[in-house]
Amino acid sequence: MKTLILFFLILVLSVCGYSQTEWTVVQKDFPANFTAVCFPTVSYGVIVGEGGFVFISNDGGNNWENHTDEDIPIMLSLYFKDAQNGFATGYDRIYRTHNGGKNWLGMPTMTPNFAFDDVFFINEQTGWAIGNWSIVAKTIDGGYIWEDVWKGVNLDLHSVHFFDVNNGIAVGDEDFIFKTSDGGNEWIHTETGVMNNWWSVKFVNRNTGFIAGDTGKILKTNDGGNTWTELYTGTSERLRSMSFVNKNDGWAVGNNGTIIATTNGGQDWFPEYSGVEYDLNCVFFKDKIHGWIVGRDGTILKTKVSGPINK
Repeated sequence: MKTLILFFLILVLSVCGYSQTEWTVVQKDFPANFTAVCFPTVSYGVIVGEGGFVFISNDGGNNWENHTDEDIPIMLSLYFKDAQNGFATGYDRIYRTHNGGKNWLGMPTMTPNFAFDDVFFINEQTGWAIGNWSIVAKTIDGGYIWEDVWKGVNLDLHSVHFFDVNNGIAVGDEDFIFKTSDGGNEWIHTETGVMNNWWSVKFVNRNTGFIAGDTGKILKTNDGGNTWTELYTGTSERLRSMSFVNKNDGWAVGNNGTIIATTNGGQDWFPEYSGVEYDLNCVFFKDKIHGWIVGRDGTILKTKVSGPINK
């Protein structure tokens, strides 16, 4: 009888259970605040942070080379078109690289002394950067010239996503979710019904998307951001970043080493053990098994993956 009960217990857990991602602490207790990580391929990755810190890996994140540029005060976000061409945001500059992050050139904007929190490109030529005081800057020449196209309310925007050259969504402080249908020239405020500061927006297709923010809140939309539903995450920590590889599998990270994951499109969220207590600022997954996280005190985490890494 005991054997039969054990068999059914194992069967139930295998059907209903959650297969947790395992994380390796590659580095911690290093004097740096890493703000963003991006892997154009599963082998080649770049980390940036405050103080011009730039770390580059050629082996999937096991080892990192320091390419810090002390002339850059801070880089807050990353976007790579491919392994060579990428962008980072900072104070009144949007930086671009043509050699995989080894060197960066600052592209001036029309708004000095403002921080740009996020950058997003929809194609080779057209991209947007958003930040303090709801500034939206836009480029149509591949990132060489940036022009301010909108300044709305006196609140900060933190994350942006575009579906095409016309339609996009940006999120920020105090429940500000903005939608544009004309390429960013005008933005309309959308109410969620949940007063919060939102730090990250991710869409997996034109209709399905998520936003994450303070007090562990995550909202989901199934209609392109017109309406939002609050999800139960099981945490009250600030969630700073999300990464989804498809409509079901996603991760969110935040303060005090918090990692939560979902395998059913946000219906359920499960905690994952990070091995650190530092604030985690950014998570990036290339696919379901290749993921990386960075944060304060030089924290670098990567998923445990067996077998060779394919470029």
